[in-house]
Amino acid sequence: MDNVVVLCLLLVELSSSSTQETLMYFKEGDSLTLDLRPFPPKSITSILWTCDGDLLVDCCESKHYYAYRGTATLDMHTGRLLIRNMTEADQGVYSVETNNEVQGETYNAVMIKRVPTPEVRVSPLTARGPCKLTCEGDTTGAGPVTYSWGTESGRSCRRTSWRKSMAA
Repeated sequence: MDNVVVLCLLLVELSSSSTQETLMYFKEGDSLTLDLRPFPPKSITSILWTCDGDLLVDCCESKHYYAYRGTATLDMHTGRLLIRNMTEADQGVYSVETNNEVQGETYNAVMIKRVPTPEVRVSPLTARGPCKLTCEGDTTGAGPVTYSWGTESGRSCRRTSWRKSMAA
C-alpha cells in the first residue's frame, strides 16, 4: 500500500479590535461630554454606555434606564452623553455600544486638581546685573503642567518651557 500524505491547512482569521482610547481630564464639579466616534452608519435604535464595565446608561428605542440619574443626560439621536458635576468616583474608562455593536473609541476620564497660581521669585534682589527667575507651585495631582516665560507686552522674547508630569 502506498503511503499517502494528507496535508490539512487550517486558516485562522485573526481579527484585531482597533479600539482607540482618548484621555480626557476633568476637574471636580466639571461636566464631561462623550460623543460617538465614529458615528454609526445606521440610525441608533439602542445605546449602552458603561464605565469600567459598570452600567451607566442603557436606552433601547423609547425605554431609558439611567444608572446615574440626575447627573447623566443622553441624546438618543446623536448618542452624546453628558455627565454633570463630575467627582473622583467618576474616573474610569467609558465605552459605548450602539445597536448591539461595540464602538471603536473609549474614553479614559482622569480627575485632576486645579493648577494653583505659581510663585515667581527673583534672585538676587538687586537692580544691577543679571537675575534668576524661579517659578514654583505644587502641581501634585494636577496633570501635565507647562510653564513658560514671556513679557507682558507680548513682544517676542526668549522663552523656556518645560513639563512637569503628574506624580504617580
